[in-house]
Amino acid sequence: MQYQEYKVEDFLFDEFFVRWVRKPGPETEHFWKSWIEKNPEKIQTINEAREIINSIKYKNQYKPSKEEYNEVLETILKQPASWTQLGYYKKNDKLTYVVKYAAVLLTFLTFSALMVYLNIENKNVEVVQSVEIIEKQNPNGQKRTFELEDGTKVILNAGSKLTYRKVFADHERKVILEGEAFFDVKRDENRPFIVETKELTTTVLGTSFNIKSFMNQGETSVAVASGKVKVMKSLNTNIPDNQYFFLNENQMITYKSSDNSIIKKESIPEELFLWKDNIIYFNHAEFDHIISTLQRWYGVEFIIEGNNSFAGRFNAKYHDEALDMILEGLKGEYDFEFKIEGKKVYIN
Repeated sequence: MQYQEYKVEDFLFDEFFVRWVRKPGPETEHFWKSWIEKNPEKIQTINEAREIINSIKYKNQYKPSKEEYNEVLETILKQPASWTQLGYYKKNDKLTYVVKYAAVLLTFLTFSALMVYLNIENKNVEVVQSVEIIEKQNPNGQKRTFELEDGTKVILNAGSKLTYRKVFADHERKVILEGEAFFDVKRDENRPFIVETKELTTTVLGTSFNIKSFMNQGETSVAVASGKVKVMKSLNTNIPDNQYFFLNENQMITYKSSDNSIIKKESIPEELFLWKDNIIYFNHAEFDHIISTLQRWYGVEFIIEGNNSFAGRFNAKYHDEALDMILEGLKGEYDFEFKIEGKKVYIN
């Protein structure tokens, strides 16, 4: 069932929704805030489900008397199937709280779906286990290589962030990427590896690939070094829901948010994977692209002085080269002077 079709009771049994209400983290916050923005007509339903979940106390929760419980139980059994019709009571009416308490308790005893997250013990409802979220964030000028708990290797580029669970779920291995990263995924037939960016969602079983999705660049690319991946839309993308792509080795796609276009290429440009080996490669690059790359690579801020306009395209390859040496090469191409003062670079 799609979330758009959910009623209040459906959200109560959705473990991902309950986790967001009880123990919000980067993964759940990103998903549900985006979903609500796209489905504002469901806000009332969402709020009612959240209110019911939050009405369950962890310790010393309100316990109705036997008479109150029997009265409320009779009321529930007389009502239509939809719980939303119980909302006719005033918000501050004590009976409203009792109704919700009994309704939720009755449902917990009838269904086991929510027991993944809640455990009734000594007549108190407690959280079984919280999910630990890890966030790896690189500032400009810093890259890092690390391994996830499943054995997947990640190279995270400068100015990038990766968010994921410390221990992956039993049915999937999901990470959220902002920026650029290269993944060498440990194969697991039972748990697909999912990379979610603002525009695209990439799913694999075991392969190596590169994803680039910097917020200020207006495009997202997925390039496959080995194996096969499936790419489809994320929540915020205006791509049709049924549109997806399979990419094999040496294939890539690029999504441009400006016109919602997707371009698939049968070969990957030489420069795309070079960053992970500390190689900067400018292939027919414009000046603005060069500057943004150098800012992220070296962790500096460029300040352009005067009304200079730098036209033309630039080609060059640098391996662990000092910034001033690269600027000397650019200086000859674009005819400017530069000065480096700490983390600031002045161009005029």
